[in-house]
Amino acid sequence: MLESLELDSGYGQNEMARRFVPILLIVAVIVAWYTIGLRNLGVGDGLVALRHSGRTFDPDLWRAREPNTRGQMLADLARKHQLVGAQTSTIKSLLGPSECYVAYGDEPCYELAFDGEKHLLKFYANHSNRPGLVIGVSIE
Repeated sequence: MLESLELDSGYGQNEMARRFVPILLIVAVIVAWYTIGLRNLGVGDGLVALRHSGRTFDPDLWRAREPNTRGQMLADLARKHQLVGAQTSTIKSLLGPSECYVAYGDEPCYELAFDGEKHLLKFYANHSNRPGLVIGVSIE
């Protein structure tokens, strides 16, 4: 009888460990993501930006509108500046006039490129209780 209790107890611990490890890994990834400082970009977009990073963000260089240079600066931009939670007017002050718009005239976007492949950096704004507040950023 005692042996069967020990076996059951061991099984319970293994089952608990199997359930706990994935949760622990998810938490570790989230903590690492915030530590890297790319929380302004989603995980996929952040990894793309990180893979192509190589330049320090420079607002004047960004305003020169060279897409590949912008792509190389994106990770540093996301690390150093609060994008999500900022006002779209703040984004435009930092990056210059919008070159296109997402869906409304207050949602700026900017052309950038990774290894010559062009994309748009899009800023999504709140239009209800806090108009102009950036609620999301994506690369498309």
